Amino acid sequence: MLSLLLLQLLLDPQTPDGRSCFQPTPDGGVEFIGDRRCRRLAPPRRMEGVWLNTFEGSAFYEGATSLADARGEARVWFRHEEPLIAWKGAPPKEEHAYRVVLIGRSAEDMNRPPLQGYGHMGLWPGLVVVDELLELQDLGPLRPG
Repeated sequence: MLSLLLLQLLLDPQTPDGRSCFQPTPDGGVEFIGDRRCRRLAPPRRMEGVWLNTFEGSAFYEGATSLADARGEARVWFRHEEPLIAWKGAPPKEEHAYRVVLIGRSAEDMNRPPLQGYGHMGLWPGLVVVDELLELQDLGPLRPG
């Protein structure tokens, strides 16, 4: 896993103005500056779909209304942290599906190659960044348990 992280750093994505998407940390490491500052994003729009919240994944299926609709290869990383901090309900659970309505922006390039994409390890071809979460409905666990 460390070798994949190092490879991702070598491929260092650039901000729209050509700067590195990683910045040094006080302890001598590096950290990603975030998709909002690093990526070219389309204008905000209303989106509805299903979000699968997993341990190292955050998949979004636009247009899906149920867990059954959210099948097949996950291609869109769902960047959600900031709006969910302000959400007034219980925090989202891992390994759960949610129906969401949001105002968000997709990446201008929604077909990135592996290790140059979005999300965990840069493996996701597409990206949706949530600006405002309007609705969050728990559809239940991803696996019966």
